[in-house]
Amino acid sequence: MDDLGGPDQVSAQQLTVLELATRTKVLLDGIDAWLFEQPSLVNKRERRLFAIVKERQQLADSLARYMSMLGLERRGKVYDLSDYVVENYGEEAQD
Repeated sequence: MDDLGGPDQVSAQQLTVLELATRTKVLLDGIDAWLFEQPSLVNKRERRLFAIVKERQQLADSLARYMSMLGLERRGKVYDLSDYVVENYGEEAQD
């Protein structure tokens, strides 16, 4: 949220996409941890990857789309003038 300019700068739509991205990332991390514990990702009998690998990739693609919607560039915090003055010059500068 800080990368989007802070909580005051995030729209309701961005917050929804951010929540979806966060949930997707948690799921993806869990699947990755489980996959790395497996001796193989290939079903030797059928000679193909296990279905979970394909599902993991779909989650990764979804996460990439969410991140793209939010934008990959970091946005600076937006200040109003009084916050800027207090932060840079202290409260006594307001008098």
